[in-house]
Amino acid sequence: MKKMNFQFHSTFGDMCNIISFELHNSDIKLFGVVREKKPQVLSICEKLTVSEYEKYDLVILTDREMIEYKTYRELLKDCDNRMIIERPVCLNNSMTETRIWCWSEKEIYNEWKKIIRELKKSMLKGAWIGTQFETKKVYDQNHYYTENAKILYEQGMVMMAYAGNCIYELKH
Repeated sequence: MKKMNFQFHSTFGDMCNIISFELHNSDIKLFGVVREKKPQVLSICEKLTVSEYEKYDLVILTDREMIEYKTYRELLKDCDNRMIIERPVCLNNSMTETRIWCWSEKEIYNEWKKIIRELKKSMLKGAWIGTQFETKKVYDQNHYYTENAKILYEQGMVMMAYAGNCIYELKH
């Protein structure tokens, strides 16, 4: 099985622009997913707005239609070679990383690899990583973030890891 995972800090607006650009320039279909006992999968045909993006837990880019799923696990099993975007969680002046990932039993589509490559080219990188419990920090020269995420950080937004308790200082 092949896997690809890319985590970075970005704003909702940044992601809407990126997703809308990809839709405009390809045959990719876009679906929004609301996590519930039975996941709601909704087709998004037009340009994705920030208010729409905030409604969804996942946004899925795919070259084929999606069906109705009974469980979240069933949905994920059907995501072979579909690009999944998990939006950041914003709570109490903190924001987690955005996560883009996909997997395939065979080869990951070149289109998905291209999207990640282009995203990386457009971002800043480099961050000090620590926790709220320790004073020791390590520098990660390969942590990516958008210019708008850096602006939020400079305005006092705490940048958190996708999972865990790491805190990022966005400085390159």
